[in-house]
Amino acid sequence: MSQYLLASHVYLCVTDDHVVLLDLKRDKYLGVSRGQMKALATCVKGWPAAEQQDAPTLTLPRETGEGKESLTPSPVSRGRAGVGADSFVSKMLDTGMLTGDASNGKEALPIAMPRPQITLTALDLAGAKDLFDMRPVITPGHIINFMRATFVARAVLKWRPIAAVVAKVGARKARRNAARVLDFDVARKHVAAFVYLRPLLFTTKDKCLADSLALVNFLAYYRVFPAWVFGVQTGPFAAHCWVQAGEVVFNDTPDHVRRYTPILAV
Repeated sequence: MSQYLLASHVYLCVTDDHVVLLDLKRDKYLGVSRGQMKALATCVKGWPAAEQQDAPTLTLPRETGEGKESLTPSPVSRGRAGVGADSFVSKMLDTGMLTGDASNGKEALPIAMPRPQITLTALDLAGAKDLFDMRPVITPGHIINFMRATFVARAVLKWRPIAAVVAKVGARKARRNAARVLDFDVARKHVAAFVYLRPLLFTTKDKCLADSLALVNFLAYYRVFPAWVFGVQTGPFAAHCWVQAGEVVFNDTPDHVRRYTPILAV
């Protein structure tokens, strides 16, 4: 059979018991059933090895678990055992998830991210004896950039497709981050400022997507470019995103982030 490739806008990860695909262009996750896995392994270049293919069918609900959102409120696709393997491959070709064009495709390889170990900074105001004991150095520039980064993040997530948002973040990073080593000391003081200012515009109900994009935008003003990471978990399905560089998590805890398998990093 012809060797197909994943389309450039489709991403893949392998959890303990499933393969999950993210179609960024259509803003949908797709769980792949056991029969479909085997069919894809025979025709998609780089598809995960056979030992990964004895998983039961994964059914993805419309609402993700633990209060985490998918990329946007669009419906989540389901990979069902009832859909024939051949017709499933045909459907992926019809929807543009698979391609035979090497210029628009890539091998079906999961991304490799270091296992999160530490948090860059933590601002525990509740445990401070005095508010100013925990306050980082906040400059007028921090306040202005925090407002800009937050409003831009919310606006683009509301009005632009997620694929376009991700592409712009990736292009900015590639354009301004050539051979640049991330300075964690510089990053720490700016992340501390962001975390301190966050209650001005964010609430506990805000989504991780907007928070992470706002932080990525904010840090870009200071030429700090960590990865914007999207991850999933199965059993039950949930999606989450966070900011990370190496083994260091910027806006979450390692224990929480390790529940998710990275599927995309920008």
